Amino acid sequence: MSTLNMHATVLSKQPSRLHSSEVRRASKVCPVSCTARLRASCSAQQEARRSGNYQPSRWDFSYIQSLNTPYHKEEKHLSRREELIEQVKMILQDGKMEHVKQLELIDDLKYLGLSYFFQDEIKEILGFIHSHHKCFQSNEACDQRGLYFTSLGFRVLRQHGFDVSQEVFDCFMNEKGSDFKASLSQDTKGILQLYEASFLLREGEESLELARVFSTKYLQNKLDEGVNDNLSSWIKHSLDLPLHWRIHRLEARWFLDAYARRPDKNPLIYELAVLDFKIMQAIYQQELKDISRPTFHQFPMVNKIGTFSILYAICNKVLALRLSQWYDLGVSYLKEARWYYSGYIPTLEEYMGNSKVSVASPNIISQLHFTLPNSSYDKSTIDNLYEYHDILYLSGMILRLADDVGTAQFELKRGDVQKAVQCYMNDTNASEKEATQHMMSMLREWWKEMNTAMVASYPFEDILVEAAANLGRTGQFMYLEGDGHGVQHSGIHQQMAGLLFEPYA
Repeated sequence: MSTLNMHATVLSKQPSRLHSSEVRRASKVCPVSCTARLRASCSAQQEARRSGNYQPSRWDFSYIQSLNTPYHKEEKHLSRREELIEQVKMILQDGKMEHVKQLELIDDLKYLGLSYFFQDEIKEILGFIHSHHKCFQSNEACDQRGLYFTSLGFRVLRQHGFDVSQEVFDCFMNEKGSDFKASLSQDTKGILQLYEASFLLREGEESLELARVFSTKYLQNKLDEGVNDNLSSWIKHSLDLPLHWRIHRLEARWFLDAYARRPDKNPLIYELAVLDFKIMQAIYQQELKDISRPTFHQFPMVNKIGTFSILYAICNKVLALRLSQWYDLGVSYLKEARWYYSGYIPTLEEYMGNSKVSVASPNIISQLHFTLPNSSYDKSTIDNLYEYHDILYLSGMILRLADDVGTAQFELKRGDVQKAVQCYMNDTNASEKEATQHMMSMLREWWKEMNTAMVASYPFEDILVEAAANLGRTGQFMYLEGDGHGVQHSGIHQQMAGLLFEPYA
């Protein structure tokens, strides 16, 4: 699999929720006859096909082919990276390091894009911390270690697959258990970690929902009051989008800059992070050059599909699945076209039910399944792909809501079907601001369900599940500041240029 693809894999009244069963009930396909009616309607009106007026890429073919960064080819850079990796392993193996420092180091490595070099060491350290600190297994005096340690440990352990209960936060709540203690306001770093930890909540975890509300309010107030520059940068970044909703490789440059400003940065880790970033950027550039030509023979993912023995073994199953999914996708598009040409505004439930297919998440993720080396081809797995397993549709719902919140005003101007925001406004007579807030509430609910599904039993490879989550994260990255796809605002240009093209000093 190409490295670029591999790293893409490796929000007073409670809002109403659309559960998986409701979405499925709402996703009845458009009758085949609507195709003929739509064709006849378009033919009769003799309308020219509408244009989205999408702009060409800022980086054209000639520019991409001119890229020539040598870091991934020169032995001196690769050898130095290996030397630094071994030195960082020695740091990780330092038995005298405090556990809170170990957690911070593991967290730094993750968001600097380096943790894949140290998976065994990280697993061993976290296993010891999880077993040594009983508060992570039962509610035993976590307050003695403080909010910062508990929140950081909870998040890092959960991210790496360890079972940690929300009850670790009970000791930080008031006597009634209705909110977190006001005295915690003196610990800004601890509350920032509590905020980040709260986004790993699963269904039924009300304490973590309280944690999110409490910490969000506190951090926003802190930002309004003004705190030191480095901490305020982290708070703003987290409030824009929490770590759990971000793709780490896309964030690597931001974290590099933030780490460089920290007084406690480790020079070896910083050097390794910068060097690895440069090497990976060079690899991405080479892949972009190959894809834009294209020369698919260099990509194992594409090459695997073309290998005859594998193709022979899976072609019938893949073909049947893909034909079914492409048929469903076409029908969902026709339904939206019928809504548009008839002037019909669907209910939010109707819209989201159809969107779970029209967003194309199942098509994208199921195709990836058959390119992975250890993918299963048994009936249960295929059925889950056919029936759109919860993980597949939740990924699409996150992507759909992020897209709609960011792009609705632009797409409606182009002449598109009403989006989730407008559907909710039509259902409830809500204002656009109220509707947008409701979409963010729904987004949090989908993530809660996704977090729950990702720790439940599923018939897929772990990398496929992570890819499904990352597809939702990609939508939140792309549409955070508006329509980063159709409009290509300066913010998205800066982020992509920083990742792919601009050399790191």
